Amino acid sequence: MTFLYHQVASPLSESINFLYAFHGTMPYGRDVIFPTASTDFKINLGDPWLVEDPGLGTAESLAGGWCMGIWDRHHVVSWPAETDFVGVSFKPGGAHAFIGVPMAELRNRFVSLDAIWGLAGSEIREQLGNATTVEHRFALLEAFLFGRWRENNEAAAMVGHVAMKIHRHHGTGRIGDLSAAAGVSQKHLITLFNRLVGCTPKGLARLTRFHHALDSLDIAAPVRWTNVAYEHDFADQAHFIHDFAAYSGLTPTDYLARRLAVHAERPDHASVPWVLPAG
Repeated sequence: MTFLYHQVASPLSESINFLYAFHGTMPYGRDVIFPTASTDFKINLGDPWLVEDPGLGTAESLAGGWCMGIWDRHHVVSWPAETDFVGVSFKPGGAHAFIGVPMAELRNRFVSLDAIWGLAGSEIREQLGNATTVEHRFALLEAFLFGRWRENNEAAAMVGHVAMKIHRHHGTGRIGDLSAAAGVSQKHLITLFNRLVGCTPKGLARLTRFHHALDSLDIAAPVRWTNVAYEHDFADQAHFIHDFAAYSGLTPTDYLARRLAVHAERPDHASVPWVLPAG
């Protein structure tokens, strides 16, 4: 199992973390995917995926390509026998430069790229499917995205700057301080974040802090959850457990047990702390 990554050139790098691709068999048939602080495009070149939303008790089949907005809860993916896709990971607020719709409309949703881009979505999928190397796929997708990119306006640039500060401080800064530094009211900042990012600044900070806690875990050593909560600026252990359950559907103890089991079975898969095999 190998994920390949590609860094895009400026000016796309203002909006995009990276492009990535996978072709092969996933190590587990079903995975729990925790929410992340980024919007994501996937162009599927293989069989459909089955995606379940345990929060709503629903499931949908995804084929072709789709945009995944920012989520505030986990979902479950049943992988096809042979998985083949190319993806785009956007910085917070970055996807809006390519699709132009209010990002809050994509919260906790998967929206077809055909619905966003029309015929162009089908055409780029066909081109990617005909490409014979992953390098060619990356080049095609980067050129396509460049053709649809719109330069950030002042509001988008400000939101991107605030989101970068949230990331740099691992979600621990005060939103009031961030809005004051940006020269806008908290209410206006919330409105801009909902439109351009798809969640509030507080929501992005919560997700960022949660992921920093996951990334910082040393599963080879005993984990003291009270210390983890304190070190990552949660009010107390109860607050930490609440956020953990909201995003993962697990207690911290159950999460660690599953991650240790994966590490014993498939060490390469355990390196991604926000993906676990579904129970």
